[in-house]
Amino acid sequence: MRIPSSVFAVGRYLLAAAAVLGSVALMSASNPKKTEFSVHDKAYYAAQATVNFVRPGLTMKIVSANIAQDGTISVDYKITDPKLAYVENAKQLALMAVDMLWDGAKNAKGIIAEFKPRLTKEAYLSFQRGINKTELYDGAK
Repeated sequence: MRIPSSVFAVGRYLLAAAAVLGSVALMSASNPKKTEFSVHDKAYYAAQATVNFVRPGLTMKIVSANIAQDGTISVDYKITDPKLAYVENAKQLALMAVDMLWDGAKNAKGIIAEFKPRLTKEAYLSFQRGINKTELYDGAK
């Protein structure tokens, strides 16, 4: 006896519908696990290895810590990135020099010929000296 093809088609549709409904049921039933740590707590408790994974070479140094009369804790810290500060700048400078000196320094000569400074030397130095400052953040406020 031969089974009609419509039975197989109905069976395929039922199987597909069961798979979709099962997926929806599983997705709606699973609640993401709530942790006891907030995003800020996780950042506070980050291990040095985790920080090095995020940005290798990043150096954090606690300069001082104080506890006020009301119990507030304030910390002065310094974050430095020696690699970014020294090595990356030197690499970019070397790459720029290669670009400028390539092909008989045609690019560099063109830039020099067309350059018109926006600031005088005195105005530039005054601006740079004006932005060179140390900012302190008071976390207690």
